[in-house]
Parts: sequence; structure tokens; C-alpha cells
Amino acid sequence: MIRGYSKDYAIEAGIPLSEYHFPAEPGEYDATLTMKIWGKHKNLLCYFDEDGGERLLLCVWFSTADDRSYRPQNSDLDLSYVEIGSRLHIQYGISSSGKSRFLDAELLE
Repeated sequence: MIRGYSKDYAIEAGIPLSEYHFPAEPGEYDATLTMKIWGKHKNLLCYFDEDGGERLLLCVWFSTADDRSYRPQNSDLDLSYVEIGSRLHIQYGISSSGKSRFLDAELLE
């Protein structure tokens, strides 16, 4: 299993990365994981296609505090092991600095 891809791979695969955005308001959706790209700062960028057509970009950070995983703040699900094409229920909030915060993720299938 490939845990994450490079940005170049995603572009070559035809993923329209510029159409995905970080959410501006808190929310939760059922969505399909479309791509995972390794970031430059021990993070994994997760690209989701929401059932209503919205394209979301959320980030998980490497955590050494527990089991050395890439997971949302309130979840035990390591997204680096979730397959592309998987369906998830995702929840996110907005931090006091205005940045999106990936709070929870649950596999639907």
C-alpha cells in the first residue's frame, strides 16, 4: 500500500489540485478520499470530493505523542493507511487563527 504520493504524481494522474480548497467554516461531510500528498513539514494533505460536489483539502500532521500516525485530532484513524477512493465521514473546525483543523474521520465502507 502506498501511504501518500508526491505532488508531481497527482498532477500526472490528472487530479485538478487547484480546484480543492481549505474550508473557511466548520462543517462535516460524507466524502471520497481522492488523493493524499506528502507535505513538506511532516504532514499529509488529503483531498476529498464531497457528495454535494465541493472539493475539500484537509491536512493531518505526524504525531509522535501516541502511535506515530497521521490522524485527525479526535480520531484514531491513520489516514496514511486509508486507500484512495475510500468513503469517509469527515468533520473539521476552524482554529482561532482562522486555519482549518481536521477534527475527525470515520470510514463509511
